[in-house]
Amino acid sequence: MKKSLLIMSCSGKKDKGLGKLPALMRYKGPFYPTLYKAIREDRLPKNLDILIISAKYGLLKSEDLIEDYDQKMDVPRTNELRPHIQADLKTFLNGKDYDQLFNGLWQVYNKTLEGFDLERHFTHVIPVENNRGKKMRQLKAWIVDLFEKEQSK
Repeated sequence: MKKSLLIMSCSGKKDKGLGKLPALMRYKGPFYPTLYKAIREDRLPKNLDILIISAKYGLLKSEDLIEDYDQKMDVPRTNELRPHIQADLKTFLNGKDYDQLFNGLWQVYNKTLEGFDLERHFTHVIPVENNRGKKMRQLKAWIVDLFEKEQSK
C-alpha cells in the first residue's frame, strides 16, 4: 500500500515543557488535537507520514526533537525559508512512493511551497478548504478514511 503525507503548519500555541519534544507533540494548534486523538485511540494510519513547516526550524518530521520557541511566520520569513524547505522536501520525497498529499498549511506557510511541483511526487493532491473549520473537518475525515482503508487490507 502506498503511503500518504500530511504537511501542516506549526502553531503559535505550544507545549511549554522544558527541553526537547517531538515536533508533533510540541504544537497545540487547531489540527493537532485531531492527530492526538487518533494517536491515543491507536487510529493514526501506519502509512501516514507527517511533516511540519516551522517558522523557526523550517521543514520538520513529526518525530524531530525541538525546543519551545516563539517565532511568527511572515512573508519575509517564507521567502527566506522557501529554498531550504523545498530542498529538504525534495530530499525527503526522494525514493518514496506516495499516493496522497493533504496540504494542511495555512496561507502564509503555503508560500514556502510556491513553485514546488507537488503533482510530480503525489498521485493525488487533496484539494483543501481555506475555511479553518472546514479544513479541520476535512482532515479528520481524511485520517479516518485512510485508517479504515488500511484496516480493510
